[in-house]
Formats: sequence, C-alpha cells, structure tokens
Amino acid sequence: MIEHYATVARKVNDDSMIVSDDTDYPVAWKGVRNFQVSSIRKVASDCSEVTFSPTDNYSGAINFLPGQSLAVKLLNTDSYAPRNHFLTNAPGKDYLQCCISHGDGSFGLHDKSSLKLNSVVELTAPHGACRTSERPVVLISVGAGIAPMKSFLETAPGKVHFVVHVDENEASHPFRREFRRSCIGNYFHYTSKSGPFSSETLLTVLAPRLLEACDFVLSGPTTFLETMKNALTTAGVKTMHVLTHDSQLAHCGDTSERALAGSPYV
Repeated sequence: MIEHYATVARKVNDDSMIVSDDTDYPVAWKGVRNFQVSSIRKVASDCSEVTFSPTDNYSGAINFLPGQSLAVKLLNTDSYAPRNHFLTNAPGKDYLQCCISHGDGSFGLHDKSSLKLNSVVELTAPHGACRTSERPVVLISVGAGIAPMKSFLETAPGKVHFVVHVDENEASHPFRREFRRSCIGNYFHYTSKSGPFSSETLLTVLAPRLLEACDFVLSGPTTFLETMKNALTTAGVKTMHVLTHDSQLAHCGDTSERALAGSPYV
C-alpha cells in the first residue's frame, strides 16, 4: 500500500484561505486564527524552527497528526500568498512549530526582515492525511523534507525504527542534533563528502530492515520520492507514506537542489 499526501493552500480573498484536506481527522478550527511568533530557533545554516503561539490566550492542546501541515500568512502582506509548512512539533501542545527558510527573496514569509519575533500571522488548522499504523516507522528524507520527520520523532520516539536523511553537509542538516541525541539507528548521507545519493545506496543501508514489519515514510521533492519509492517497491516494501509539497519544500530551509546536485535522479 502506497499512500500519497500533498497539501495545497491558495489565497481566495483578503479574509480567508481554503485548504484541501483528505482526512477525516477532526479539524482544530475552521478558517484562520491569529498566532504570534513566540520564538525563532536556528536549526541549520539556512533555516530556523519558528514557534507560533495563539494571540487569544488559548492554552489548550492543539491536536494533529505527524506529517500534517498548515498554511501561514503574515498579516498586512496582501501581495504574498500563504505558504504550506509541515509541522515539526509533537501534537497536544498549546503552540505550533514549523521550519522557515532564512529567505530567498521571493516571499515575504521567508524574508528574515518580514518574519520576526512577535510577528502576527494567520494560520489554518493543521491539515492533510497521514495515518500510519501501529507498526514501527522508517523515516527517509532529503533536505527540508526532514521537517515532518521531526514531528514523528517528538510524537513517538519509541516507534521510530530507523532514520535515513540526505543533505549537503552537517551544517545544512536541520534537526541533526535532535536525531543524534535520540540514539535511534540512522544513516546520514552528506553529498559534499560522499557524493550523490542513489536508490542503490538506500537499499544497501536498509537491507537488514526491508523485510521487517515497518511502515516507511518518505519526504522530499518529487524526483527524490519517485526514485526511492520505486526502489523500495521493487525490494518488496508494502506500506509507504509519501509526503510531498515541492513549492513548500523549496522554501522550507533549502530543499534539496544542493543536496541532490549531481545525483542521478535530479
């Protein structure tokens, strides 16, 4: 079974955003709510984890599923469309977190001069379907695709069986410290040192785990996902959850254009 999850947000008018959602998981709220940036923590050379706290003094738990995302829009920036970002924190907190790039000059949200501590933003409720089974999970990501994997890690670390991540180098690897400190088995591939990452490398790394009863979660740009998904299917993997949103990933810390440079699947 291969399940694909893609989330899309678009500007409808000055007062609302519409989000496509293909899950029956209860939605935390309808429309948008105002949140304030309560902290910005650098997690790699070119991206930070941003924490959003409600402006209405709500202190209850905000529930969602790992792998879900939300649409974010700065107030008073009508020229910028809202952007989707995968959630990075565990559900059940009174705040939400996601990864934001340090700026690419194209969107106000991704410009450090626009998104600051105490900035007020509009957020949609977490959305998108991503229901894994009770089985252990193997997480496979590239570049900014690691963002939702951090939510899986925080939500149920005991359920994470193995982690594979591809990036340009240690400095560009978001949440590297968190995954290393988890003591979960991992394989980190840095293209600046080891060259392109291939499906053959993936299967070699995962060989002892391919026949185990695990769900495989893949996250990254489409080129990466298609190549890795096909390799895993050929190897006999039955259950995969595929998370993608190329326009989102391209502005979520660096997607993988650098990490994948020279790779056979770019």
